[in-house]
Amino acid sequence: MRVKKAGIFYLILLGIFLFAFLPSASAADTCLIKLKSQCTGSQYPLLGLSTGSNAHGELYSENNYLYALCCNFGNGIQANECTSGTEVLKLSSATNAHAQTSSLSTYANKICYQKSGFDCQTITSGSCPTGYNAILSLSSETNAHIGTPGSYGTKICCNVRTVPPVCGNGVLETENSETCDDGNTANGDGCSSTCIIEPHAYWSLSAYGSPIISTEVMLGTTTLYMIIDNPGIEDGSAVTFEVYEDDDTSKDDKIRTTATNNSITGSVVDEKAIASVTLTQTDWDWAKASELADDVTQEYYFRVGSIGITSGNLDVTKSVVCGNSIIETGETCDDGNTAPGDGCSSTCQIDHVCGNSIIETGETCDDGNTANGDGCSSVCVWEPDAYWSTSSSGSPRITSKEVILGETPLYMIIEHSPFLDGTKYFNVFEDDTFFDDDIRTIGEENAVRGTVTGGKAVSAPLILTDTDWTKADDGADDIEQEYYFNIEGIQSYDLIVTKRIGPQPCLNTNLCSDYTDSASCVADSCGVADASVDPPGIATCSTPNYSCGCWWNPAPEKGTSNCQGNYSIGPACGDGVINTGETCDTGLVDPIDRFGGLTCSDFDTFTGGGLTCDPVTCTIDTSQCTGGTPGVCGDSVINTGETCDTGLVDPIDRFGGLTCPDFDTFTGGGLTCDPVTCDILTNTCTGGVDANPGTCQVTQDTAKDDCADGFLSFSWTGVWVGDRVSGDEDEKCELGGADTIACPSRVQLPFFGTGSVIAVIILAIIIYLIISLRRNRNPSKTQFRHGRVKRRKK
Repeated sequence: MRVKKAGIFYLILLGIFLFAFLPSASAADTCLIKLKSQCTGSQYPLLGLSTGSNAHGELYSENNYLYALCCNFGNGIQANECTSGTEVLKLSSATNAHAQTSSLSTYANKICYQKSGFDCQTITSGSCPTGYNAILSLSSETNAHIGTPGSYGTKICCNVRTVPPVCGNGVLETENSETCDDGNTANGDGCSSTCIIEPHAYWSLSAYGSPIISTEVMLGTTTLYMIIDNPGIEDGSAVTFEVYEDDDTSKDDKIRTTATNNSITGSVVDEKAIASVTLTQTDWDWAKASELADDVTQEYYFRVGSIGITSGNLDVTKSVVCGNSIIETGETCDDGNTAPGDGCSSTCQIDHVCGNSIIETGETCDDGNTANGDGCSSVCVWEPDAYWSTSSSGSPRITSKEVILGETPLYMIIEHSPFLDGTKYFNVFEDDTFFDDDIRTIGEENAVRGTVTGGKAVSAPLILTDTDWTKADDGADDIEQEYYFNIEGIQSYDLIVTKRIGPQPCLNTNLCSDYTDSASCVADSCGVADASVDPPGIATCSTPNYSCGCWWNPAPEKGTSNCQGNYSIGPACGDGVINTGETCDTGLVDPIDRFGGLTCSDFDTFTGGGLTCDPVTCTIDTSQCTGGTPGVCGDSVINTGETCDTGLVDPIDRFGGLTCPDFDTFTGGGLTCDPVTCDILTNTCTGGVDANPGTCQVTQDTAKDDCADGFLSFSWTGVWVGDRVSGDEDEKCELGGADTIACPSRVQLPFFGTGSVIAVIILAIIIYLIISLRRNRNPSKTQFRHGRVKRRKK
């Protein structure tokens, strides 16, 4: 019984021993170099290490390195809070740093650890003191590389224990001649089955960064690093890297190789072979070509033949960059900028919306709606716009007009027509209830001639005569009629024309010579200059650089009228010269000459795009320039479509810094800004080419015709006054000519119209019948009268 009690006593003592000592042994404090990914739970990293030996260091808060000095005690409070903790060493920078012992003060980045009782000492020679074990070693006291405990003579000794070496436990143990320990014993992953460092090729985002297997890049901007740890070549050696794209369907694409003469040279530094590459759009296009698709992700790898190692694939996703003038995946446009409102949005999506009152890419007009038939179609493309006006410029547009027959000119105009430049004939009709009357048509051989310039068709003046009015008369003496015109299917609306009742001074005015005083001659209010001096075989008065008019001869020769016709020939839009009043000329072939050497960027706010030249007015149009902003004339900004702005007070600002001499041929004078369109005007510039340098003064001879047949035949001779324009214009003027025109003043009396003749005949028949009936009813009375007459004769 006593023996059993003794046994129980010894068992209790053994339990007390195990309880007191074994737990403390299993929980002994250790600090070991291991993979940072394994430093978890109750273990805390003191500092990061680039490799297991000959390493650079970094603060625990950085995440560029795979390894760490990891301690299994403390509370995880790190260097920036360890004012009362133990200083282990110092680093030269936050990462990629050299080390220094704690006794020196050159480096500012302290590596400390806070735990009661934890203590470290620096031993520069010999072994650690009793109760202390080395957790690190330094190659020197400052500017040092960091190694495992047995690597270097300068030791960091702390009162923690060491553990027996085992390869594959994730702890770097130099006692077992380990140079790495990645937690396994597999080969080919950078750390061999015997824990010896193997060459390891990987991609990274920095020269000393962690491996990556995927990333997003901005082509031409993002730098990628190719790294080989432990290349087996001494520092300073040059290494050639080749980059390939891993292709599934064909041979791998040679992105940067010796075969394509664009391989990349790197160097070995700190036992790392390092090179960098910035992938470009050319690289990407080369890689995607064999894929026959606009790849979003591609796989790249690199190879170093001299070391005999190839990296794994890096999955690269291309960042889509709006504004680089390349339409990439997800983009529907890319106009080289991120400005909104120019047809391509700030996110590179087509944003032109027809009907938003902004003319955008692909549109020629935008009137704020999507209705057809109003001049701008439902897809914002110009429709032919046919209208009436009282001037050849088209302003103002009219829907009704009171006219003096034979005097008041009307103009027919079609904007945005599909016609080529040249002559066109306008057909004029009177809109009737049943059958529209042909007033001036090709079928009647009296259609009104017009010209087309830059898609704008403009008629010669239409002067309605009494003949026209009578032809349209529906049987009553109308004072109001509706006229319309068309050219090849393009038709205008009805113009309501009211005939003025009263004096009509132009009834007898057919030629300039019919004017009897200077004022009416020069004014040509009846518009007869065109008929007077339109020179056959030379040109027409509607030709852009021909101008017709009447002039008053104050000292006429005997037998010659005071008022004569003339025509002048001068510079015009499209003649190959930037004339006074123009800022460009469509006749100039070279784009630089066409705009006098100016580009969009010369007009203040614009940064790109191209100028256009209005084919009618020869003024610069900035609507195709880019970099500007939309706005209205007079808002103190030179907006898209403008070349100046009246709201700008300073003259230099108002014209974007331009002056008259900037427009090619001008030497002086001042620019003006159109208050309606905000276009630069050069009318007051000097030194340019002025219009009308020469004039042909015409004398008409109408002595052989009195217009009795409704047509006036006349001949004319001319005298050229002023400088020649072309070699023989003055000779053509002097040759003279002859012409025949309709007499617009001849009045067809209504009484002698067809209906009137029929009415007269019917009336005559009725009168005759009445007389006959009266005779038959009173025969005796008739005889008596006859008899009485006879007796009177006796």
